[in-house]
Amino acid sequence: TQGQGTLSVASGDTFVVAEVTTSANSGDTITLGATVAGRTYLVINNAATNGIKVFPASGSTFVGSSGDASITVAAGACAMLVCYSSTGIKKTN
Repeated sequence: TQGQGTLSVASGDTFVVAEVTTSANSGDTITLGATVAGRTYLVINNAATNGIKVFPASGSTFVGSSGDASITVAAGACAMLVCYSSTGIKKTN
């Protein structure tokens, strides 16, 4: 887990929206808050040119990835991320 830009999420939140408006460097990152079964994250990258890397919380994994590997959300795109367990996250789009 990278740790930069960690989202602050209340324990009872089930739907979290994270909008990035500026990504000054290619590879800028955010890190999701806790992975809780039933929680959904919508990550919106409104940056004009650069994609952002999204890391799971420590100990969590995106489906099809290994360990704490990141996914990339391209500039002008979004990702819906659904936590299906306390450690697993699936990108649905």
